[in-house]
Amino acid sequence: MEEWLDRYDECEDLEVVDLQVGDWDKCYSSPLYRALRTAENVFEGEIITLKELEEFKPRLSRNLKLPFFVWAMYCRFGLKKQKSKFAQKIREVLPLLTQGKVLVVSHYFVMQALERMLVAEGWKKAKEEQMTIYLKP
Repeated sequence: MEEWLDRYDECEDLEVVDLQVGDWDKCYSSPLYRALRTAENVFEGEIITLKELEEFKPRLSRNLKLPFFVWAMYCRFGLKKQKSKFAQKIREVLPLLTQGKVLVVSHYFVMQALERMLVAEGWKKAKEEQMTIYLKP
């Protein structure tokens, strides 16, 4: 599974997206290749990479072979302690991510955790065509 995740992180097959929304002051991105490439495609200024925005990678035995569905269910329901530490890392950089008009390019678990934190702080969710925007309370 780890080999599959590594190949996925280095994927070259990225669709270019024209957001046409937002005049962003800053862009924070995961340092993983696919997120950084996406950030480069949608933001013209300096991209600040944060290790805290890397995708959640569950620690599994290297010899354990699981079908993808079983692995996905394990990640979703069986890793509470790891997910808690993961959320704490995101919480530590939340002040950076909420200063001014900021574009965050990251991964599913990161964005899910970030969304829960913003909504809990009273931010309003506004859907655009290709993205979700959160407005300060």
